Amino acid sequence: EEGPDANTMSLFRDGERISRPQPIPEILKGKPLFPMITFKNLTVQVNFGPLPLAELPFKCRMINDAAEEDVSRIKYPEPSDGRPEVLFPVFLPGEGTFHWLDWFLKEHPEFTEISDRKMADWCTKSGIKRAWRDATRHSNDKPEMNFGIYALDDGSAKKTLLAAAGLQNRNIVVMEVQGNLSKSERAQALHILATPGLKRAAKVLLGEPSPDYRQHVKDGLLKEKQARLEKANAQTEEAPAVELTEQEQGIWFRRDPVPDVSPFVLGNCLANLTLPSKAEGFEEVTFGWRPESEASDYLRKWIKEKKIDTRLEDLEPTNWFKERWQVWQMELQTWQRKQVEYKEKQKMVAMQQQQGQMNQQNPQNQQKTLTNGENGSVEGKDSKQAPEEEDPEMKDAVEDCTDMLQQLREEIEVQDTDVFSVEDICDVGDGKPLFAAFNFEDWAMLSLRVEMNLLIHAFKHDCGDPDRTGIHPEFIPFYFGKYFRRNFSPKFYGVNTMEELIGLIDDTLVLCGRVVESQVSVELETNEVFVALAEDARRIRQRKLNSGDMSVNLQINIPQDGQFSQGQCCGQMQQMYGQGYGQCCGNMGGCCCNMGCGYNNMGGCCGNMGGCNMGCMDGWGNNMCGMANNMDGCNMGCGCNCSNACGGCDVSMGQAAGSAAGCDGKSAEGTQASQVQDQQMQHQQLQ
Repeated sequence: EEGPDANTMSLFRDGERISRPQPIPEILKGKPLFPMITFKNLTVQVNFGPLPLAELPFKCRMINDAAEEDVSRIKYPEPSDGRPEVLFPVFLPGEGTFHWLDWFLKEHPEFTEISDRKMADWCTKSGIKRAWRDATRHSNDKPEMNFGIYALDDGSAKKTLLAAAGLQNRNIVVMEVQGNLSKSERAQALHILATPGLKRAAKVLLGEPSPDYRQHVKDGLLKEKQARLEKANAQTEEAPAVELTEQEQGIWFRRDPVPDVSPFVLGNCLANLTLPSKAEGFEEVTFGWRPESEASDYLRKWIKEKKIDTRLEDLEPTNWFKERWQVWQMELQTWQRKQVEYKEKQKMVAMQQQQGQMNQQNPQNQQKTLTNGENGSVEGKDSKQAPEEEDPEMKDAVEDCTDMLQQLREEIEVQDTDVFSVEDICDVGDGKPLFAAFNFEDWAMLSLRVEMNLLIHAFKHDCGDPDRTGIHPEFIPFYFGKYFRRNFSPKFYGVNTMEELIGLIDDTLVLCGRVVESQVSVELETNEVFVALAEDARRIRQRKLNSGDMSVNLQINIPQDGQFSQGQCCGQMQQMYGQGYGQCCGNMGGCCCNMGCGYNNMGGCCGNMGGCNMGCMDGWGNNMCGMANNMDGCNMGCGCNCSNACGGCDVSMGQAAGSAAGCDGKSAEGTQASQVQDQQMQHQQLQ
């Protein structure tokens, strides 16, 4: 204590000093010091013997030869059978765990904890800095080390410490929340602790805790509540005593903000959780809180509930799903193409009938004239016998009534068709498909039915767990993104919750308990049954709309990042139906696209004849505005070939569109003959 090197620390190698004496900080003087080696890639031998391995230039006592006044001995009670014990506590995540362990170590100081939590605590107290980061797998059971030391970060240091602890005559607690519930991980730990003379015991603590631990929980809650009250009343002299409410007295376990096991990990290990048994190598398996039968039943129910509430983060689509997804895409593409073909044929037939009526009316409207050569006057020889001119308003009214009667007849014929007895959905009669009347909303609901059914069955198939019969409504957007690589939200379909969305397709999905299950068998070879379901729902919705019930009107708005899949399918039909067809179907209508009534830009239909954008389309080739717009000054026009949202042709709009473009736009009236000729060419191509 009086020499120049008093209260210093020096490093010697083979008995020779290799560093200058370093003064010990004041706060460490008189306290036991533990050496810490920070060199890498070195093997260190620690000498606990009474004599040094090499002669030193001074005399000092070794640890084994220390004076009685320089050490303090800690005596632990001897084990009952004279053997050290290795204890494996078995808990469920969030139910006791480390709170129980802290209480147990306080009551039994002869035990030493070995866990990842303790390893991280030792490293932090030793001054090893941790690189904190946002880790999804961080938990009390497996904290993110991130010390930058490989042996610490990969867990090998803890395994070495566990093996060394088995060689010492001391009691240890192996605290692994997830590992002690897994048979394979218990086997690995028992293999490391296979030292003869150790008593390996498992203590199962499941269900309602024992009275002494419940009292410990109440005392902790009472102290926390009293501390919060004293902090709130810091300015007053004395805070009143607090009491626990009836609800607080019923609390079994204290909760931590950090989970015992990360939800990212818990979902994948639920199927492997089991209780220990003596057959695994334990000399003793005790049940501290509840008997074995009650503990086993408690674990089974807990696992079943957690399988509903926990996501499978690592679940990925398998080939089983991919094959069925490709089949659905091709079926959707085929059905949409057939609908377009049928509508185009109907338009061609209607135009031919209209042209025939015009040809029959022209000879009746012509008047015979005579020319007077002398005075140049013209007289009608049969002017007295000419019939009176028909009232245009009356003629339009008759035509409207005729159209309404025809639509009524068609509607009655459609309603008489049983959608579930149709043998060929692509031809229910006269080449008309069952989905002929589908609009954008109907195609969207059809895809929703197919995709939800496929998602439920793919989830059941890929997870391979018979207890997972469906998906929790909260997790459907998560799994939908994993399988279909698209965003998903009930608000895309005009509702706020998944329960309301399920109500829209209750013929396909059902909420069974707390999970969503499918009502359609997975053994179906095609998806035609979903077309029948969508058509039946469309008819019911249409009848309600006709009766004035507007609450059933669908409000579908799928954003670009959650784009409706039929756009991807229709985009593959560009070579046959023009470049703009796929764009229009992909954007689900309501946008402007390079399209001419569902086909390419030929025949004088509304579309871009060589420029940029055109009319606002309804997604299936009908011009909702009845006009076309030219954005780059090219030749544009819209005549009788385009049907507007009102169901007719607007020649005046076609004239306005051509003139508004600031170029030589042709009016519908001036190009009627050329348009009829172009439509006949298209009709021949369809045939």
